[in-house]
Amino acid sequence: MTTSSPVLSRELNRLLIDCGNGCRVSVNCSDDVVRGIEHVELDGTPLRATAECIWPQIATPDGLEVDHYQLLDVRMEDGAVTLQTRPWWRTSHRMEWQEHGGHQRINTASWSNGSWPGKDQSLTWIIRPCTEVLGGRTYRGFSYGFIWNAPGAAIYQIEDKATWEIGGGAKGNTWIMRSGFSAPVKKLGDAEIFSSGWTLPGLTNPYIFQHLPLYTGMSGFTFQHTERLALVTSHTRPSHVRALFQEDRSRDLLLHFNQFVFDLTEQIDLPARRILAAPIESDSTTVANHYLAVRDQLQQDVRAHYGIERQHARPAGTLECWDLAQLDRFPQALQWLNDHGLRQIFVMPLWRSNETDVKRVLCAKAGGPERWGVLGNMCCVLEPEIADEYGGWTALHDAFEPASRLGLECYIWYSNCFSSLSPLGERIPDLFAHDQSGQGSRNNYGHVLFAVNNRSDGHLELFKRTMKKLQAAGFRGVFRDSHFNMGTDTIDYRAGGDRSKGSATPDQVDVHHAKGNLIPPTIYSMHDAEFEQLRFCQNELDWLYIVESPGMVGLPRCGLSLQHVRQHEWLFDDMSSTLLLSALRRVGIDATDAYFRGMANRLFYTVAVDPNVWPDPNGLSDWCDAPAIKRMNEAFLAVESDMKQRRVLPDDHGIAWSSPDGTEVVFAYQEFEHMAQDGASIEDMQTHALSTSGGTLTCHRHGIYRIRSQHR
Repeated sequence: MTTSSPVLSRELNRLLIDCGNGCRVSVNCSDDVVRGIEHVELDGTPLRATAECIWPQIATPDGLEVDHYQLLDVRMEDGAVTLQTRPWWRTSHRMEWQEHGGHQRINTASWSNGSWPGKDQSLTWIIRPCTEVLGGRTYRGFSYGFIWNAPGAAIYQIEDKATWEIGGGAKGNTWIMRSGFSAPVKKLGDAEIFSSGWTLPGLTNPYIFQHLPLYTGMSGFTFQHTERLALVTSHTRPSHVRALFQEDRSRDLLLHFNQFVFDLTEQIDLPARRILAAPIESDSTTVANHYLAVRDQLQQDVRAHYGIERQHARPAGTLECWDLAQLDRFPQALQWLNDHGLRQIFVMPLWRSNETDVKRVLCAKAGGPERWGVLGNMCCVLEPEIADEYGGWTALHDAFEPASRLGLECYIWYSNCFSSLSPLGERIPDLFAHDQSGQGSRNNYGHVLFAVNNRSDGHLELFKRTMKKLQAAGFRGVFRDSHFNMGTDTIDYRAGGDRSKGSATPDQVDVHHAKGNLIPPTIYSMHDAEFEQLRFCQNELDWLYIVESPGMVGLPRCGLSLQHVRQHEWLFDDMSSTLLLSALRRVGIDATDAYFRGMANRLFYTVAVDPNVWPDPNGLSDWCDAPAIKRMNEAFLAVESDMKQRRVLPDDHGIAWSSPDGTEVVFAYQEFEHMAQDGASIEDMQTHALSTSGGTLTCHRHGIYRIRSQHR
C-alpha cells in the first residue's frame, strides 16, 4: 500500500480533503458539529450518495448514547487528516444489561436535561489517502478510522454506519459476496431486495441473523462494481466485526454497517476501513476472475495475521444418523466411501449427551420411548467422552481402524457448546459464556445447551486433550458446529455482583456493600480466542479444521441454496455442502451435473451413508449415482496436485486450473473448443485416452482433461 500527501481546505460547513491520488473526500462539520464523511469521488465519479453521512454510532451498555460529536481541532499528522472531536451524550431509557429474570434494566438518570459534553473524552477521526494493487489492478482511495478515549464511558462496540453507491446511487451496482443466506451475485435494483441477513418466516422469532461476523460468517471484505468501476472495502487488520449489508430501495442506498466488538473499555484504536476503487471491464468472466484474485490476496493477509493456513476440500462423505449409531457397521461403510474416492468423512456426534445418558434413562423409567420434555439430543454434549452406549474409546479405535489404514480424513462433530446439564461446569467454573442477564448464553437453543467461553484456559486444555485422544483413534480433523454464531460471534457479559458466596436478605445487603465486595461488570469478545483452537489443530496436529459457516476461516461445511450456487460455483470453492433430491427437482437440475460443477471448483456435495441402514441402498444419498461419482472422484484425485491456480472460462464453458510447471486441467461444463498449445499431450482423466493437441481441444460435457505442454 502507498500513500500520498493530502491537501486540506475548508468551504462553508465542509472540510475538503484532496487525497492526491484522484480521490476527494468532504466532511460535513456544520456549526462545529461533525456530522460525518459526506461526499467521496474518484476522478470525478461519486462513490457514494450523500443522503447519509458516514457516522460512528456509540452507546454504553449502561444506556448512554452519543448525540453528536463537537469538532475541537483539525490537523495534518503523519500523512493523514486528523479530526479531534468531543462526544456529547444523551440518556437512553433502556440499558443492554438485564435483570435476573431477563427484563431490560432502565436508566434512572435525568431524562429532561438534554445532551451534555463528555469531560476529557474524545473520538479522533483519521482520514488517510491510500493506493494499493489488488488482483493486479491499481486501486485508489482513502481509509478512515477512529480512536476512542473516554474516561468514565466504557463501551464494547462501535457501529460504523455508512453507505456506498458507485455513481451516487445503488441501482446498477452489482454486489458480490459468498454467503449462505443471500444471492452471492446481486445486481441492485432488480427483483428481490438484497440483504446479507437472514429472516425465516414461520419461526417464533423469524429474525435469525441481522449482522453476521465479517470474517467467519462472510468473506472479510466487500466488492461491488458497475460497468466501469469496482469498489473494494476492507480493514487494515481483522478483528471482531459484525456486518450488515442491505439495499434501501426507497432511498437508492446500499447500507454498509460494520459493528466493531471488543472487550469493554474506555480506550480503543479501531482498524481503519480502506475504500478503494479501480476501473474494470464489464464482462462477467473478467469480473469473476478479478474478484477471485482480490479475494485470495486479501484473505491471505487475514490468515497471515492469525497464523492459520488455507485448507482444501476433497471429495466428501458423511457417516451419520439421528439415532444411536451401530459402530460395528462403520468399517464396512468406510471401505465403501474409500472405494468411491470420498476422502474427507464427517462423523456424527458420538459423545456422552442428553440423547445417550439422559433421555433414554428417563424414558426407560417412564416405561417406554415416550417423549420426556424438551431435553435436547446428541448435539447437547455432557462431556467429550465417547458414550458407553457406543462402547467408549476402545470401540471408537476399533471402528476407525480402517480410516487410518486407508488414509481417510475423518473428522468428528465437536461444537462450541455443551449441554446445560453438563457436569463440566462444576469442574471448569468459567466454562460457559453469559448473556446480558448473567445466565448461561443459549443463543437460540432454549434451555438445552450453553455456549462455551473460549477464553477459558480450562476449556482450552480440555479441547486439546480431547483432540489428541481423537488423533490416537485415527481422526484427522474436527467439525466446529455453530462456529460463527456460538464461537467467534459469542459475547460474554459478566454482570459483576457480589464476591461473597451465598444469598443475601435485604437487611444484609448494606453489610456486603460495606465490605467492598461488589465486582464491576465487564464484557468480553470471544472472536480472537477461538483462533487458538484452530491454530492448535492446524499447526500441532496437522488436522483439518471444518467450520459451519461460509466465511474465510477454516474449511466451510454448511448448507447452501442450490439456486444461489448454480452458475456461481466459482464463488463457493473449498467447501462441502449437501444435496437434496427434492431441491434438485424443484429447480430442474441434474444431480450429476450439480456434483461435477461443484467439483470443478472444489465444492463437494457430501455422499451420506446412514450406518444403521447400510448396506441397504436406502442408507445412501438418494441423489447419488454411485458409478458416476466414483469415476469423477478418481479423476479429480488424479489431477488434484496440478490444481494450483484457477480461472473461470467464458460463456459458462467451465473451469481451468494451472500449475507452475505449465500443466493445465480443464473441467468442461459443456462441449466447447479450448485453446491448447500445439503438440501438447492431452489425457482424458475419466477414459484415460491420450492424444496430442493440434492447437485446440474439443472438450465434452463433464470431461476432465490434463494438458501437458512440450516444454514442461
